[in-house]
Amino acid sequence: MNIRNSNTINMVKTILMDKTAWRVANMLLNRKEATRSDLEPSCGTTYAPNYIKAFRDAGLAIPCEMRNAINRDGNACRYGVYSLTDTDRAILSRAMELPNVGKVA
Repeated sequence: MNIRNSNTINMVKTILMDKTAWRVANMLLNRKEATRSDLEPSCGTTYAPNYIKAFRDAGLAIPCEMRNAINRDGNACRYGVYSLTDTDRAILSRAMELPNVGKVA
């Protein structure tokens, strides 16, 4: 793993000290893709995009594909679907294996 990825792992580890961030990362790792609606109830937050931004600021890509849909009122809308790149997946997996990750409130 190169030095850039090592720095990213350390920055991601800092974010993962938060239990909610750990749950967001774990869900992303265990799914091919996830929407905000998927993440929030399972992770216990209403701020999933803030966690995605924190991970991106730390160096992960976490692409978001916008998809078209029809809402409950019959109107056209768009929603985002998050996924991990292979590099994101490797960095998150490594960071989550480090000691004390996900242990702080």
